[in-house]
Amino acid sequence: MVFQFVSQGSMVGQNLLDSCEGGLDLTESIVLVMDEGCWVKSDAVLNILISLPGPWALGRVFRLVPRSIRDWIYDGIAHNRYRWFGRRDVCMVSITGHEDRFIT
Repeated sequence: MVFQFVSQGSMVGQNLLDSCEGGLDLTESIVLVMDEGCWVKSDAVLNILISLPGPWALGRVFRLVPRSIRDWIYDGIAHNRYRWFGRRDVCMVSITGHEDRFIT
């Protein structure tokens, strides 16, 4: 499976979000849109992990953790990601060789 990225604020992103059922908190979080449905925060991350080849599928075990706890951990990582992993000076979409990863 191949994943592509799109800005939530773009026209394509808005159309994808409109295809999701209402009631999702879409602000400041990852949203995964697939034929099977839409997921946010830790549910999105787990669905991505399960879809990846190799040992990543073992992430399925985290479904046993209640969503409220998983989302709390997700929010903590999201809040600290720049401090832990740094910030790029240039958007990844503008880097040669990464164009196929983004929908514009």
